[in-house]
Amino acid sequence: VGDPQEVNSIADVFCKNRNTPLLIGSVKSNMGHSEPASGLCSIAKVLIAMEAGVIPPNLHFQAPNPDIAALNDGRLQVVNKPLPWSGGLVAVNSFGFGGANAHILLRSNPKPKAPAIQDNIPRVVAVSARTEEGVQHFLEKIETVPRDDDYISLLHEIHSSNIPGHSYRGYTVLGANTPSREIGQISGEKRPVWFVFSGMGTQWGGMGKDLMQLEVFEKAFRKCAKALKPEGFDLFDIAVNGTDATFDNVLNSFVSITAIQVGLVDVLSSIGIHPDGIVGHSVGELGCAYADGTFSAEQAVLAGYWRGRCILESKLPLGAMAAIGLSWDELKARCPPEIIPACHNSADSVTVSGPPDHLSKFVKLLQTEGIFAKEVNSSGVAFHSRYIAEAGPKLRKCLERVIPSPKQRSSRWISSSIPESAWNTALAQSSSAAYHVNNLLSPVLFKEALTHVPENAVVIEIAPHCLLQAILKRSLGPTCTNVGLVKRLHPNNLELYNAGLQPKLNKLHQKVNYPVARGTPMIAPLIEWDHSTEWSVATFADMGSQRSGECIVEVDLGKKEDQYLAGHTIDGRVLFPATGYLTLVWKTLAKLKGKSHEELPVVLENIQFHRATIMPKEGTIKFAINILDGSGEFELCESGSVTVSGRIYVPEDVEKETLELPTTTIPISDSKLLKLSTADIYKDLRLRGYDYSGVFTGILESDNKGVRGELAWENNWISFMDTMLQFSILGQSTRELYLPTRLQRVVINPSKQKQLGENEGVPVHMYRDIGIIKAGGVELRGMKASLAPRRQQVQAAPKLEKYAFVPYDRAGKTQSSTLDSNGREREQALTVSLQVVLENSSGAIKLKVAELAGIRPADSLLAPDVVSILESEPIIHV
Repeated sequence: VGDPQEVNSIADVFCKNRNTPLLIGSVKSNMGHSEPASGLCSIAKVLIAMEAGVIPPNLHFQAPNPDIAALNDGRLQVVNKPLPWSGGLVAVNSFGFGGANAHILLRSNPKPKAPAIQDNIPRVVAVSARTEEGVQHFLEKIETVPRDDDYISLLHEIHSSNIPGHSYRGYTVLGANTPSREIGQISGEKRPVWFVFSGMGTQWGGMGKDLMQLEVFEKAFRKCAKALKPEGFDLFDIAVNGTDATFDNVLNSFVSITAIQVGLVDVLSSIGIHPDGIVGHSVGELGCAYADGTFSAEQAVLAGYWRGRCILESKLPLGAMAAIGLSWDELKARCPPEIIPACHNSADSVTVSGPPDHLSKFVKLLQTEGIFAKEVNSSGVAFHSRYIAEAGPKLRKCLERVIPSPKQRSSRWISSSIPESAWNTALAQSSSAAYHVNNLLSPVLFKEALTHVPENAVVIEIAPHCLLQAILKRSLGPTCTNVGLVKRLHPNNLELYNAGLQPKLNKLHQKVNYPVARGTPMIAPLIEWDHSTEWSVATFADMGSQRSGECIVEVDLGKKEDQYLAGHTIDGRVLFPATGYLTLVWKTLAKLKGKSHEELPVVLENIQFHRATIMPKEGTIKFAINILDGSGEFELCESGSVTVSGRIYVPEDVEKETLELPTTTIPISDSKLLKLSTADIYKDLRLRGYDYSGVFTGILESDNKGVRGELAWENNWISFMDTMLQFSILGQSTRELYLPTRLQRVVINPSKQKQLGENEGVPVHMYRDIGIIKAGGVELRGMKASLAPRRQQVQAAPKLEKYAFVPYDRAGKTQSSTLDSNGREREQALTVSLQVVLENSSGAIKLKVAELAGIRPADSLLAPDVVSILESEPIIHV
C-alpha cells in the first residue's frame, strides 16, 4: 500500500546528483510479511550480503510500479539477480502503515581475514548455557569448525563474565593430541579461591617444556632465569631439558619447583584468578611468599637456590624419609628416638625423617603389622628434622642478603611451619629469612593449615605436578572443588571455569583486534534452545477481551499429538470421538475466559450429535466451534455442517450439579455374575463392530452386567470419557452397533479428577434405571444412541462349539436311517459327517453341493441342511 510513498521518498533523499542507480531490495519477496520483525529481518539480510560478498536478489520482480517514477527513470534499480557486494554503506528503512517508522545506516566491515597464526598451542574454549544439552551442543559445534582465532576470541569474550541463568558450564581443548571435554553444573554463588603450593616430589624431567608456549609463563620464567644466571645456574636447561635423574639433586628440584610456581601464579593472575587464601607444603611456602606479594619472582627463586645450595654444602648426615599411614599422635607414640615426625599431611598420613638404617627397620616393622609404610625419595636428606640443623645458620645468612627488607605476611597466607598458637609472635609476622629457615627445619603442619580452608572453596594446587590431590580430597570433603592446575604429561587442564570461576582466556593467546574479520563464523547458531517446557503465550483472548466468537481447531492423524485418535475405530473406520467434541467445546470456553480447561468446571446440556466425522489417514480436519455469550449455546461445525450442538456453562458450585448416588450393588448370590478382564471386554465389543485400540481400551475390568468396573486414567479427557460411554454398552443383550446421538447432561469437575492417581484404576458405576454413569470427576446422564448400519460384515456371527465323542459302531443296524430321521438327530449326524469330509478335503474353501434325490420327496432333501452347516464353518464358501 505504501510502496510509492516510501520509495519516492528514498529517491528524493538519496538519489540527488547520483551518477549510478541506487540498488534497492526488500525481504518481503524472500520470506513474506514479517510483521513487526521486518526491520530485524532486513538487517539479517544485509549482514548475510556483507559476509558472503553477494547481494541476494528480490524474487518475482517483473515490471516496475508505474506510480514510482524513480524505478522507471533509472535512479533506482531493483536487485533481481545476485550482484557482488562492494562494501560501503547500506540503509535499512522500515516503513509501517500504522506509523511505526525506523531507519538505520550500516557500514560494511572492511577487515579481511588474515593468514592464521601458525603455532602448536592448544586453544581452550569455555562456554556456558542454561542446560547440559545446550553446553554439549555448543562444544560439538565448536569442535567441527576449523580453527579460527577471531572466532575463538569472540567465544572467550562473551564468556569472560558470568551470564545470569547459565548454570551449566563446559570446556573443550582444540588442537590437543588427546581432546578433552568436561561439563558441569555450578551453584551460582561466589566461591573463595585458595592456592595450595606443593613441595618436594612434584618435580619431573621436562616439566617446563609445554608451559613455555604460554607467553605470560615464559616471561616470568625468563625473569627467574636471569636472576639465577650470576650464580651459574641455567634454569632453562634444568627445568626444560632435564631428565628425572637431574632432580636427584635437591638444588635443581627446589629452584625448578619455585620457578614453575612463580610462572603459574603469573598465568593465573593474567586471567583474573586471584587467591583469597594461600597454603604451602614445605618448600611450597616460597610460592606462598610470591603469591602473597612478600617476595618478588627473583627473591623466590634465589631463596630456593640458597635453600638447596646450603643443604648441599653443609656436612649433613645421610638421611631418609618415609610416608606412614597413621595419625600424627599415633605415630609420635610409636616413633623410636631416631625417627622424627616431619610432615603432618592429613589425618591418616604422616611423613617421617631419620637415618636410613633406622628408618628402613621402622618401615619394615610397620609393614609386618599391616600398616601402610613406604620410603620416599628425599635425595638423601632428612628434611624438617634435627638432622639438617647445621644448614640453618648458613641458610639464614644467605637469605638475609636476598631479603634485606622483609615484608609483612598478609592474613591470606596460612602458615604451615609455625603452630597456630605462635602466629602472633615476631617470627610469624613477616616473610623473613628467619621464617624460611624455620620452614626448612620445623615439621610441616599441613593438616592443621587446611582446617582454615572454607567449605565451599575452589582449591587450586600449584606445582609442576599436582601430587596432593588425594590428600586434599580426603581432608577438605566433597563441598570443596579441588583443581590440579598441571598434571604430568597432561598439559590441558581447565577445571577452574567449571568450578564457577571466570578466567579471562583471551589473555593466554595473542591479542585479537576487534572488530573480527569478515568471514568469522556466527555465534548465534551455537545457541541451543530448550523446548522441553511449554509456556503459555499471551493472546487477546487470554486477557479476557474476547467473550464470544469462533475458534478453529485442526486435527491431523499424522501429527504426534493426534495419533492416538486412530485407536477410535468403529466398523473399520476412524471416527472422531463424541467425547472429543465435548472436550473441544470445553477448551474453547476456557480459552474465552482466559483460563486453563483443567481449572474450569463445566456443565454441558442438551447435546445433540448430528453426524459422525470420519478421520482421513492423511490430511487435516478443521472444526469450527462457536459459543454464544450469555446463553452458552454452542455449535461445532465441520465442512460447513453442524456436527454437534448444545449448551455449556460454568456452574457456581459444581458439586451441587451432580447427584449423590449410592454405590451400585449386585447380590453376591447372583450365580450369573462374572468378572470380565480388559481382553474379555474388548473381544465382546469387537463382535459388535467397535475395534478400539490404544488409550481407547481403557476399561480395566467390569462385571458382565455392566454395572460396576474400573477405568484407566491416563491424563486424557477424551479417551477417559469415551470409555465411560463404552461401559454403558456392556450388559446389553444386543450385539448391534450403536452410536451416541444425544446426551442430556454432562458434568466435568477437573479438580476432583486431579485427585486421582495417573495409571490407577478409577471406579465406574452405571445406574441403568435412571440413565446415569459416574466415574472420577465426570457424570454422564441420559445418553441416547441410534442403530448404525454396518458398513460391511467383517466377521461371521459367533458360533459356539464343543468337543464330543462320537462312537463308530458297525455292529448293529438301526430300524431306520439316521439321515432319514427328522430334527436334531439328523442335524448332528450331518454335522459330524461333513466335519469328517472337511478335515479330509485338503483345505478347500470353495465348495459346490449337489444332491441325488431320486424319488425322495422335497421335505426329505438334505441339501438345505448341508448348505446351512457348511456356511456356519469359518472361511468356507458354498
